[in-house]
Amino acid sequence: MSGWIKLHRELKDWEWYQKPNHAFLFMHLLMKANHKAGKWQGVQIEAGQLITGRKVLASETGIGEQSVRTILNNLKSTNEITIKTTSKFSIISIVNWTNYQSDNQQTNQDLTNGQPTTNQRPTTNKNEKKNKKEKKESFAPIFTEVIDHLNKTTGKEFKVSTKKHQEFITARINSDKATLEEFKAVINTKSKQWLNDSKMNTYLRPSTLFGPRFSEYLQEQSGEDLKQKSEDKLEAIFN
Repeated sequence: MSGWIKLHRELKDWEWYQKPNHAFLFMHLLMKANHKAGKWQGVQIEAGQLITGRKVLASETGIGEQSVRTILNNLKSTNEITIKTTSKFSIISIVNWTNYQSDNQQTNQDLTNGQPTTNQRPTTNKNEKKNKKEKKESFAPIFTEVIDHLNKTTGKEFKVSTKKHQEFITARINSDKATLEEFKAVINTKSKQWLNDSKMNTYLRPSTLFGPRFSEYLQEQSGEDLKQKSEDKLEAIFN
């Protein structure tokens, strides 16, 4: 497989960056994933997907099969990949493939297709990037308030500018219609449970708090509120 992939400098802020095998396997998946849609033995494989298995990945990377299983589960838990398993193979999808790869690859391809395209495509790309920037800037205030509240509550130093943090917050706004108060409620609930737990403290991070279990964490807050109200009523009755 020829060609190239791009890696953003923000990768160094990624939560798995200091886990060498996690970073290596994820970059291996990026390099192996289809750069455009195609078919394999009648199966449709989209851009950003690859057909593989644990044994194959272990053989290709030199990472033990059990370690491959653990790493894939961890990457799934933080929404880096999804895995669809069949009786013969697995289809792994890079969740944010277009964010990682598409823009620059398209620009590079167009710039080699002749002078007319060279003059036209960069202007189009600038417009596309401007539209994306404007869309993200509309979320900027909530990015700042959510991450600031997380840092203040947990004593950590997450960066508002980190792209992955913004993506998790945006995903919850788009899919769960999450509000600022709900983000703060989840942060407060899980901080109360995990802040002083040396094992769980590490999960007080955007990828966990604002991941697929966000709604579940939010319901915990509702349950705690009801419990507190009941306790307050009992206290009022007997005092």
